[in-house]
Amino acid sequence: MNIASVANKVGIQLVANLMIFAGLFVYVQSVWAQSASVNQSAQGDSGIITISARGTVSSNLGRNENELLGIVAPLYPVRARQRRVDGWVLVSFSVNEDGKVDAESIVVVDSEPSGIFERESIRSASQFEFRPRIVDGTAVGVNGLQYVFSYLMDERVSVALPRDARNRDYLPLNYITPRYPSVAMEEKVEGYVLVEFTVTKEGLPRGVVILDRSPSNIFNASAINAAERFRFDPRIVDGNPVEAEGAQYLFTFEPDN
Repeated sequence: MNIASVANKVGIQLVANLMIFAGLFVYVQSVWAQSASVNQSAQGDSGIITISARGTVSSNLGRNENELLGIVAPLYPVRARQRRVDGWVLVSFSVNEDGKVDAESIVVVDSEPSGIFERESIRSASQFEFRPRIVDGTAVGVNGLQYVFSYLMDERVSVALPRDARNRDYLPLNYITPRYPSVAMEEKVEGYVLVEFTVTKEGLPRGVVILDRSPSNIFNASAINAAERFRFDPRIVDGNPVEAEGAQYLFTFEPDN
């Protein structure tokens, strides 16, 4: 088994960076142009949330009629980070009178590449919090807000949200290279292990389990041992650390030639 087959198995498709950046720039211009008439009738605003693989997040909120108060920043998907994949997701959603996002209204308008960054973008958008819009002294809901989540491998951000922000997701502090089993090394066996765990309020991994692996169980122990040594800045909600379930990491094993 080679790494190409592993990439196919987990559904990752490498896309040329130049095409992604050009497509994102053109599409965002198009979205803002098309939504101008909508905004004139008090229907919402748009902006860009930029996520780097190093854990830095920035925002360019463009028209800001609806003031965004809180962001739980999305994570850069592990498999995309390991394969150095850039991308973007455009989402649309409604906000109720309390300034909360209606989770059922979130729609992915477009994305590039497809199937990689949508889940994290939807999860983040569902936790946005806005200052309620007031019309004639009454709080009203807003439809048609659109945000682009831009995922960039390189650090190309200018206005970073502080690490002590009141709302943000957990941030990795280290990377542990798993031990390559001697038998697999001698036989030049390639493989991977996908693990999942909970990041505690203290930033420690708990309950590491294996979701997928190949081949058989040869790399399981090494992957679990490495995952248990990860350390994080914990997820922050309303200024307090909270547990984050469902964290995933893909370890790949490829012997040196």
